[in-house]
Amino acid sequence: MLIYTSKGTAHDAAMLKEFSEPAWNNPVVRIIDSEKKDVIDRINGVYTKRGIATRLLQAIDKADISLAADARAVLQKLADGKEPSAEEAQQFSDAVSSRISRELDKSLGSAVSAFESKKFGKAAELAAKVRDDEKAEATAKADAEYVIKLVNGRFEGLKAKAEKLKADREYLLLFGALGEAEGSFKGLEGAEEFFEGYDELKKDKAVKEELKALEKLAKLEEKLATAKTDRDREAARASLKDFAEKNPGSRAAEKAEQLAAE
Repeated sequence: MLIYTSKGTAHDAAMLKEFSEPAWNNPVVRIIDSEKKDVIDRINGVYTKRGIATRLLQAIDKADISLAADARAVLQKLADGKEPSAEEAQQFSDAVSSRISRELDKSLGSAVSAFESKKFGKAAELAAKVRDDEKAEATAKADAEYVIKLVNGRFEGLKAKAEKLKADREYLLLFGALGEAEGSFKGLEGAEEFFEGYDELKKDKAVKEELKALEKLAKLEEKLATAKTDRDREAARASLKDFAEKNPGSRAAEKAEQLAAE
């Protein structure tokens, strides 16, 4: 989002005030989360593509965001001071967007519509039909491979994210993300086995206990976040400390201790 520091609209002025940014200032960049908190430090005095790409990678890693390998490679290329080709830039744009901006053969219309509706498994299936059609033109086949590559990139990103959340024992986030994604990848080769593996993980006794603890912690986090007085905040922190003592060794206890100490 671009916010003008001068000659902007009332919305621009409100955003400057909210983020304590002076008017008529040199350009700065903020990479924020859904709560408008900085993911990394405010970027000031950095005006090169290389510098911005480097900080984008830092933010992506700090936020545990998984990019398709090809998309990350393009961003890394910029961070290394190299100029990506127009095709690579296009590939990056499509890999991180919910839309495919590249103009594809008209035979891929249904596949593109499915992709943009987040029906990635269906998109790959429709694209494969074009790719395997003996009568299809070479350009159409190449475009079909492009769609399939985009879908596979999304799936690889999901798998990487799931493995990271599993390793961190963030089971509430893990199963929430998988629940949202399962329908999108229905029918994709390897997807059924992937989701079934995590269904089995959910049955594990230790995982069930961790999940219950994380669900209880979420309610305590909400109480702390909505506390309006110092007294309420102290009570919420006391509850978090008590929770941590009662759930030793769990990921939820670790998070509770961190929250209570903030």
